[in-house]
Amino acid sequence: STVYESYDHTFVACPEHLRFRFLYTFLKKNLDKKIMIFFSTTNSAKFYARLLKHFHITVLTMHGKQKREQFINTFFKFSDLEEGILCATDAAGKDLDIPPSVDWVIQFEPPDDPSEYILRVARISCDSDRVGRSLLFLNPGEQGFLKYYHAAAIPVSEFEIPKLADIQAHIEYHVNENERLLNYARDAYGSYLIAYASHSYRDVYNVHDLNKDDVAASFGLVSLPAIDDDSDEDVSDASDDVTRVRASSRERKERNKKKGWKSEKKEKKKTWMKSEKSWPHCQIKVHPKFRDGYVPREEFKE
Repeated sequence: STVYESYDHTFVACPEHLRFRFLYTFLKKNLDKKIMIFFSTTNSAKFYARLLKHFHITVLTMHGKQKREQFINTFFKFSDLEEGILCATDAAGKDLDIPPSVDWVIQFEPPDDPSEYILRVARISCDSDRVGRSLLFLNPGEQGFLKYYHAAAIPVSEFEIPKLADIQAHIEYHVNENERLLNYARDAYGSYLIAYASHSYRDVYNVHDLNKDDVAASFGLVSLPAIDDDSDEDVSDASDDVTRVRASSRERKERNKKKGWKSEKKEKKKTWMKSEKSWPHCQIKVHPKFRDGYVPREEFKE
């Protein structure tokens, strides 16, 4: 079995402010499936996992900031499930095989690199006769990303947006009435912008093309996480938002100190995941096109 036979690649053109509504609608219709959802940052994975739980959707979470034992136990727990949802970061998924029992692999936020995304989906055990599907989220301005798949001869079809659940008011209620969830949303919003601004494929992911109000809405935020009122500023100037979000985060930590909240400070050390190069239980089977590593970016150019 090859990557073409094992998985059916699809994408959805979904505006930023509708991303979570689409994800929720999709998950509610597929609760009997086994689904992996990938995010670009730990903050996003943690926030959306918590938000889904507020909507009574049980999920597991896996990211590189977890202790190694917890990380591996979560992966094996998910692998043993017949149905379930796992929220994971891109970094967490780089060196792990996707269990052959997974029905859907969802890339909710931008992958770092086209070949990296292709390789992840290609790491599928050939011992299963099941055919899974991958779903890549793109906003309408990001569809130029598809040229990299076409250049690599990876067939991709469009997934049509169904009628979405009308839950935006509920999203905003849960986020803004729960201080802890609100803090998670603000941190995730900031991390998303920072990751977007640092994306190497800026011909597709240009932070200045983002509508920051739409991005905020996808995190359930009714106002932008900023110190100063910026209502008169250019809404496309998202790089300034990154600076303000960082400042807002520092200000929030100072407020929490005054309230007597103790922040959990952990000793900084090299992430164990970066030193883990192989996983004994995994049988990595990569499509022949990518056996020698990532496809050089030059090969994707038109």
